[in-house]
Amino acid sequence: MGLVTEAALWGMSIDPVDLNLFIGAMNGALDYFSTELGATGTIPYLEKFRRTYGITLGEGVDLWVNFSFEFSLFKLETSTAGTLTLENDKSYNISLSVSLQNTRLGLRAILPFFAGLFSVGISGGLSYTSIDYQGAFPLPEEHWTFAFIPPSGAVSCGVGTFYGGLFVRVSLPLLLGFRVYLETGWYWQPVSPFLCEGDSVDLNDDGNDDLLQLSGPWIAGGIALSFGF
Repeated sequence: MGLVTEAALWGMSIDPVDLNLFIGAMNGALDYFSTELGATGTIPYLEKFRRTYGITLGEGVDLWVNFSFEFSLFKLETSTAGTLTLENDKSYNISLSVSLQNTRLGLRAILPFFAGLFSVGISGGLSYTSIDYQGAFPLPEEHWTFAFIPPSGAVSCGVGTFYGGLFVRVSLPLLLGFRVYLETGWYWQPVSPFLCEGDSVDLNDDGNDDLLQLSGPWIAGGIALSFGF
């Protein structure tokens, strides 16, 4: 019996589908500007969100079953900027940026086997995700026929929901009260709409409200300190 403090770094595969469609639409607009309108200059494409890395902190009690609070955080950002120039020597300064930040606060229970060398666990709690967009996309309106125009200005959205997770862990004791572990599992949260100032939004302009999807597998490496009582 004792107090347990944990810290872990983890990686997770993600595919926030509608947000990646928005990024793809902006890349399409950049490509149209260059290839169809013949603009000179190079602006790199925005990278889509495919994986993320974060940190989790835990504090709890070990009563054979380990019960603890957990706090987890990650942030992703993709951006690009540059100048495109048309044949009439008119230049267009373009900048696009999208960021995604997720914060989780919850409870977890870990059931040990084989003297704690192997464990299975569950977790769940509240999750809040913020999406921030900053864009400046001037365009030659008389020549623009591409279906999508990246918005200019700032857009901030938030998604609050709950989450759950299932995982297995392999631990290696190194010193009395200190061990390292590897963990893998599946993170889940319900598909939820982006809310910008309380209203739904259609950033990718496909005619449907944008939704956030963050479920996926993760793998983590961490340390745990135990203090008996």
